[in-house]
Amino acid sequence: MTGMSASPADTPQALLATARELTRRVREAHRGTWFPLLLLGLVNLAAVPFYRYSPHPTACRSELPVGDSGITFCTQYAAYAFAYWPLALVLAYAAICGFYVLRSRRRGIGTRVRSYAVASPRIPAGVSSRPRKSRSPSRRPVRG
Repeated sequence: MTGMSASPADTPQALLATARELTRRVREAHRGTWFPLLLLGLVNLAAVPFYRYSPHPTACRSELPVGDSGITFCTQYAAYAFAYWPLALVLAYAAICGFYVLRSRRRGIGTRVRSYAVASPRIPAGVSSRPRKSRSPSRRPVRG
């Protein structure tokens, strides 16, 4: 774009057409958001069997006694999903980084993926390993 200069003979319509063509080429070179959206959608879809067919261990804890019987809160979770999500997200982020690097090399433009590639494996690892209080909305009081 900087190598092109306007000559006095160019009409405003020709300059506008050149600007539109350059805008179209730049947008075409940078488009690529469809791949991460598609891949992360497939990762979500692939998680369904891990929730449907995995064992659901129950963790129960007692609350303050109410009257003669106490209230026990129980939480169920999909056991295989804990292993699926960190692995699937790290692999998906690696595939997205690879897609953008290959795409940028093929089109001759620069793409910065280093910070994305360094941070992405840490996000699922940090989320799955942090201690948290059990405040799930699916808790049901069990009287007994």
